[in-house]
Amino acid sequence: VCRQDAPPVYGVSGSVFAFRRDRLMSVTHLYSGRWGACIVPRERAVDVDHEMDFKFVEFLMRQQTNDS
Repeated sequence: VCRQDAPPVYGVSGSVFAFRRDRLMSVTHLYSGRWGACIVPRERAVDVDHEMDFKFVEFLMRQQTNDS
């Protein structure tokens, strides 16, 4: 199966995590407990680890401003 025909897959984005403080202090593993999901559009889930990543985000923001 080519990638375009494969079913969608999802990964964990570090964009949003919400914990109650008392639960966070007692958790032994970050991924334990109840979980929910929020699908973040690809253009809003860019990891900025390097200067080139930052330039890409600037480009996307300019595109969004020009489209408005």
